Amino acid sequence: MTSRDNNERWQTIREQGLLRFVVVQGVLRWGFGTAVFWLLIMTAVTGGQIDYGRVVPTALVVFPVLGVVFGLSLWYVFTHRSSPTSG
Repeated sequence: MTSRDNNERWQTIREQGLLRFVVVQGVLRWGFGTAVFWLLIMTAVTGGQIDYGRVVPTALVVFPVLGVVFGLSLWYVFTHRSSPTSG
């Protein structure tokens, strides 16, 4: 992908808005994706000896909340990079 393609893609995403970006990229992709990945790793490492009734709900809350922070951070970085003054 060229720089021009990336800029055009970012402009399309930006037009869809901050809220949609944070929900899709932060909460759904990063938050829930990381939660599932973390649960799989924890299951493998502990040999399945974890309290799923406590760990699963915690992971499905904590990681998506952190995903909001991740999504907002990405939005800020991409917005800053695409601004004409960012050299």
